[in-house]
Amino acid sequence: MFGDGIFAVDGDKWRHQRKLASFGFSTKVLRDFSGVIFKSNAAKLAHVFSSYATSNEKFDIQDLFMKSTMDSIFRIGFGVELNCLEGSGRHGIEFAETFDAGNELIVIRYLNPFWKIVRYLNIGSEATLKMKIKLVDKYLYELINIRIQQLSSIGNKSSNKEDILSKFIEESIKDPERMTLQYLRDIVLNFVIAGKDTTAGTLSWFFYLICKNPHVQEKIYKEVKEAIEADEDVTFDAFSSSINDESLHKMHYLHAALSETLRIFPPAAMDSKVCFSDDILPGGYNVRKGDIVYYQPYAMGRMEYLWGKDAESFCPERWLDDNGIFQPENPYKFPAFQAGPRICLGKEFAYRQMKIFAAVLVRFFKFKLSDEKKVVQYKVTTTLLINEGLFFSFINGRLVYTVSNDVRKPLRNIILQWDKFRRATKAKHRVDTEAHLNSLCMKVDSGTSISDPEIIEVKDLKASLDRIYAETSSYWVQRAKKRWLKDGDRNTRYFHLCASHRRKVNWISSLQIQGRVVFEQAEIASSIRDFYRDLFGREMKPHLNIKWKSLYGSPSLNINSLDDPFTLTEVFEIGD
Repeated sequence: MFGDGIFAVDGDKWRHQRKLASFGFSTKVLRDFSGVIFKSNAAKLAHVFSSYATSNEKFDIQDLFMKSTMDSIFRIGFGVELNCLEGSGRHGIEFAETFDAGNELIVIRYLNPFWKIVRYLNIGSEATLKMKIKLVDKYLYELINIRIQQLSSIGNKSSNKEDILSKFIEESIKDPERMTLQYLRDIVLNFVIAGKDTTAGTLSWFFYLICKNPHVQEKIYKEVKEAIEADEDVTFDAFSSSINDESLHKMHYLHAALSETLRIFPPAAMDSKVCFSDDILPGGYNVRKGDIVYYQPYAMGRMEYLWGKDAESFCPERWLDDNGIFQPENPYKFPAFQAGPRICLGKEFAYRQMKIFAAVLVRFFKFKLSDEKKVVQYKVTTTLLINEGLFFSFINGRLVYTVSNDVRKPLRNIILQWDKFRRATKAKHRVDTEAHLNSLCMKVDSGTSISDPEIIEVKDLKASLDRIYAETSSYWVQRAKKRWLKDGDRNTRYFHLCASHRRKVNWISSLQIQGRVVFEQAEIASSIRDFYRDLFGREMKPHLNIKWKSLYGSPSLNINSLDDPFTLTEVFEIGD
């Protein structure tokens, strides 16, 4: 499957691809272009998380990372929108599934010493792998041909040549004998391997580890908030767009946590090198030309003589100096990105993507495992993944991750501003009506005749004033009820009783405030308490978008809305 890609060749072919790739990764154009894509996809991922949350659905975070990183590498590498994460790109999803299946089948070769015989007979896993490779090739050749046609049509318009594939296609025009269509296919596929599973797997292990170590998650959250100053009610898209290189450089603890994840769960758990000539290894072992020497980054990351007595522990602090500044390790000690001439060209590229994704998600969500005691199992393909995925789900009507932002204060301020305006408007209306009515009544009392229209106006003003007095009375009656129930727990109970009385629902699993979802019952209680602080007896609606989701059934749109206040009758019935 890998063909003559950079991971599968040596000698001139490796040097040629390495040279072209190193030039591509070093350009500011690609760095800026990739940053835009990473931030956009991080925001999309946050939206998907939020949608799963509001629908109470169980979801696999590793699967979402796989889809998102696939979208990223195809957009950056080949200028193509797969839309795997959003589910709208059918061909992209089919390619991703076929690619993943083929990737798993390749590992079987390490377990079956007779795989070449199986391939010759075209049976079993080798027959399936052959079919998967044909499907992968079909998609990739179509992609390359389409991109070649696009580049021919746009000529020298450099703005449309930001992706990596375009650079290789330009080189193929200069050297058509070496860079054939097959050669381009191999290069493309190796970039997919490098940019998809490794990053998605590391992010999955990262979130697993910060769930196991909540103090680390809290430190990252605080660091992200300090590095990227934003309003409490900032949107996913606005926040991700505000991330820049300067803010990423400030996130030393996040960088350390990701490096610690790579130490414990390196994407390539085991790797090998082929001896170029006869040699003697430092341990005194003789090797001959052509011998394969295996080494295990997975085991190296757990060696106490390299990392100390706490080598098995997740400790980001080991990467920081006394001032909290990240200190990189020797790549031969920490070979997650290999070392020497074959050190990964996309190392900084990968860190940037992981830091952006992690910063956005940790900023808006607090993660918890559904089963704290469950130990995840390994799934070894060409990279080290979590077997059967990493799922988050609802327990007793509550999502196992919660929004960590404090939504109460901004919500309260908005409501208080509205109430101040409302009360001032009502008071002015009452005073103006009373003054105008008094002036007309004084004319009558003084014996001055008034016209028929003025007589009708007096009647209308009296009726309007009666309504104002009734509304004011209702407002203060309900405010008195609210004061009587001002205790937090009792006020929350009061809200639930009202909801049960009107809608036959006695539990609220989530509350959506200005597009952001709250799941923690304490936050729901405080938000509801503030929302109803000045809303009893109102006529106009505040400029808020607040919805709640019940635990049972599928509530109608009317049920989901908190815009309709409880009536005076309901308040008396519940309060008595």
